[in-house]
Amino acid sequence: RDFLVGLFEVSDPSEARGNSITARELLDAGAERIEDELSGQPAIQATLMETIGTVYTSLGLYPPATTMLESSLERKQQIYATQNMEIAGTLDRYGEVLTLDARYDKAEESFRQALEISINEAGEASVATAGIKKRLADLMYRTGDYEEAGRLFQEALAVQRQVSGRESPDVANALNGLAMNFYQQGDYAQAIQLLKEAVALWAAIEPGPHPDRAEAMNNLGLVLRRASRYGEAEKLYRQALEMKRILLGEAHPELALGLNNLAVVLRNQRKNEEAETLYRQAIAMQRTLLGDQHPDVALGLNNIAFVYSENGDLQAALAAARESLDIFRRALGEEHAAVARGMANLALFETQSLNYPAAEELARQSVVIRQKIHGDDHVDVASSKTVLAYVLIDTARADEGLALASEARRIYEATLPANHWFIAAAMNAEGAAYVQRREYIEAEKLLLQSRDVLSNDPRALPMLVTDNARRLAGLYEAWDKPTLAAKYVSQ
Repeated sequence: RDFLVGLFEVSDPSEARGNSITARELLDAGAERIEDELSGQPAIQATLMETIGTVYTSLGLYPPATTMLESSLERKQQIYATQNMEIAGTLDRYGEVLTLDARYDKAEESFRQALEISINEAGEASVATAGIKKRLADLMYRTGDYEEAGRLFQEALAVQRQVSGRESPDVANALNGLAMNFYQQGDYAQAIQLLKEAVALWAAIEPGPHPDRAEAMNNLGLVLRRASRYGEAEKLYRQALEMKRILLGEAHPELALGLNNLAVVLRNQRKNEEAETLYRQAIAMQRTLLGDQHPDVALGLNNIAFVYSENGDLQAALAAARESLDIFRRALGEEHAAVARGMANLALFETQSLNYPAAEELARQSVVIRQKIHGDDHVDVASSKTVLAYVLIDTARADEGLALASEARRIYEATLPANHWFIAAAMNAEGAAYVQRREYIEAEKLLLQSRDVLSNDPRALPMLVTDNARRLAGLYEAWDKPTLAAKYVSQ
């Protein structure tokens, strides 16, 4: 029995370290034989099924992993008269694969059953209970319940530090999860601090390639990118991606996410050709491995839409953004951060195509959802308000648009570094509103200030640079300054 378990476990990327293995063939053959050859030994069957299911999970093969873990759980529940840690462990692993396969409701049910058993059997302050709390926190993070996720991450981290010591994989992973929860709530400084601690811990624990080390590096890159530290982010993304290739091969959901993340930071630096290639690779891989309706596919489509737009293919951008939002809605429900982001982004493209009714409806929905999730003073709320402000201004509702743009700028200035292009985007909208109000001096001041940032910051959306030139040309035409207007007409 121990030999068989060890044989299967060596296929786990965290153990194999990139060695050439035939894991899928080994697992498929083992899965077929367990049912028949061990029919009189349900305990061994259950153990091996759980092991195979766990390794399938590590390889990104979620449907067969789910089948194996369901079979293991069924046998354990038949073997044991009462709930115990054996059952809790299988429920925990089952919840993990369901989370990765975006079956969130069922995953939560499994984790909560596991947690209840673990608290009763092992105690609140046990490593086992802390581990389940951490994985339930990961799920709550994915579903947008950041308050509960933060509480669970904190509880898990406190126990793991006390029991496992400060330099353990459990501590590093809990730090990683807690950091990403802070990131989603807009606290980039706290997220960066915790992720740097997690990356340093992993470097001490495992100097070579390891899946969790790669994830921590990838997440630090993500937060640094959002903080506009693109060079640092690209370096981390490339290092994490290389680790994933060594550990996971050329076809794995985690590799696809790594390709997507690298593409994002490349697009931020106007390296659109390489970014588009990577996005296409990631989306194709995700469709093959996860199916067309997985949130990871939606993420890639959302991102490549901006490349299409910047390359002048607005119809392709609209198609990608619409499919992305449709997938997010079906997978995550209406009140999720990813859905709100998809709405705001699609509203941008609908505005570009002059479909203002659709753009307004999407932008308003995005504001409401983001306020519900984050409160009133979050950067994401300001982002949706900025998009809505442009729609209102373009449909001759300058006063309402100005109020929204000014409120967005207030939030940005309280949160972001001075001269961030988000601030300039809101100022550009304010300037456009003042043009409509015939307050040309204030309009000129805001539009020129905005232009100084947008035209010199490679991070700014090209559509905003073009929009700013159009607004300036319109200002000077209305102000009867044709020479100045001509300067911006062709830009």
